[in-house]
Amino acid sequence: MPLRYFVCLVAAAALIGCSSKSRTPIGGPYYLDSTRYASVMSESGGYEVHLTYKKGWQTILISKNPGGNGGSIYNNFSWRVYGSNLIFVEHDPGSLSFRLVAFSEKKKQNITIDKDFHYWKIIADDTGIICHRYQNGDTYDDPDPKVFSADYLKGL
Repeated sequence: MPLRYFVCLVAAAALIGCSSKSRTPIGGPYYLDSTRYASVMSESGGYEVHLTYKKGWQTILISKNPGGNGGSIYNNFSWRVYGSNLIFVEHDPGSLSFRLVAFSEKKKQNITIDKDFHYWKIIADDTGIICHRYQNGDTYDDPDPKVFSADYLKGL
């Protein structure tokens, strides 16, 4: 009798679908969590990516929509840790808008740094993040780029 229940459960799980999860460290207590959904009854299922903070027993969901708005060699910034803070790009799934956000480890909350994060060239290094705007619709270096210094980002 118990074997029949086990076989029924396995068959039901195969028909309903399943998911696989992975956690990848991206720096300090920050992780990229991904879940891939698969189902025999439907198409490929889907994929979710989240940013989380995990330290000791505490886990905080930082973002359900992380990701950069670029893909070129000049704009491939997605996230970086400055001091104890995670600085990342987050997109609004209902629109084409992106924002630059900091998760402050000290405050345990997100802080929006730039609510309209659309730049053609982004340079992120140990000194901070430099963002170049389009110049009359063209991709020329901005004579006055937007700069977020590493000291500023660490202090949030």
